[in-house]
Amino acid sequence: MPTTRSFTLRCSLLLSLPFLLFMACTVIPKAPLSGGKVIHVGDGTEDMVLDDFGARDRLLISCADRRHGDTAYFGAIVSYDLQSGALDTLEIHEYPIGMSFRPHGLDLLQVGDRLQLYAVCHDDQTGYHWIACFQILENQLYWIQNYQAGLLKSPNGVTALADGSFYVANDHYVRGSLKESFLKQKIAEVIRFEVDGTHKVAFKGLAYGNGITNRNGYVYAAATTENKVYRFKIAPDGMLTEQTCIAKVKGPDNLRWDGDDLLVACHMRLLKFLGHAKDSQKYAPTMIYRIQPGSTKPVPVYADKKGETISAGSTGLIYQDRLFIGQVFGDWIMEVKK
Repeated sequence: MPTTRSFTLRCSLLLSLPFLLFMACTVIPKAPLSGGKVIHVGDGTEDMVLDDFGARDRLLISCADRRHGDTAYFGAIVSYDLQSGALDTLEIHEYPIGMSFRPHGLDLLQVGDRLQLYAVCHDDQTGYHWIACFQILENQLYWIQNYQAGLLKSPNGVTALADGSFYVANDHYVRGSLKESFLKQKIAEVIRFEVDGTHKVAFKGLAYGNGITNRNGYVYAAATTENKVYRFKIAPDGMLTEQTCIAKVKGPDNLRWDGDDLLVACHMRLLKFLGHAKDSQKYAPTMIYRIQPGSTKPVPVYADKKGETISAGSTGLIYQDRLFIGQVFGDWIMEVKK
């Protein structure tokens, strides 16, 4: 999800009675899992990936203080050791001096002989948005390069391919646009970058593009205000074709794989989400669904109907017998035993 600045802009939606009535009708289903153990990490645990490439499996967590906008004091990649429970903030080397680091969506991939981390980054004060690419060596991040283009108007999620090329989902065509959000305009783009930095629009037509991932020649993307998750075929020229809705879920956010299934975190009550964005004492529901191959009916996995345990959950990731949940604003992740 985007920064507090864009959420504040959307508060004018509250003036629309039809919109209020629509949101009030949202039903939050029951799920087999709830509650959980709090693991304090750092502000804004918005996204996370599983790093099982090294000697010890761990989570890499994207952390950024989102409530304070460009005055935020914290932004980092934090690791959580899945055996010992140890936390560590990865040290960044060779990153451009003076450039902010407020990571958002993440992806992790072995590219040749390098383990590479891709992170969506923002500097709303300058209107500059980019994808930072790092090589990971143990607890060190070595900067490789930043990928930036005018087409990155409001990037939200990133997914990398085996050759080092990647796709980025913009959540808006115009960052923070009330018109796009309110009218659910299908004009947000997915941008493809090649390793050399050349880029193009691979698809245009999402209403609030969000989480994105890929597998076996297909890209999967969440469209938050459409309440849908789509699948696209990657054409030989890198364009995204054969758009297919694989699931209808309320307010989908980040996507993560669990075997052949997709896990999607969902924001079930947008108005409560907006309230939570401004005030941590106002709660917003958290919902995790499982999307299974060949079925368009998502299966509830985790539900916090009031958001009292964890609010605005943005990522669900399963490791062995544990579900981990990240959130847009809070400074912890949730661990839930299956």
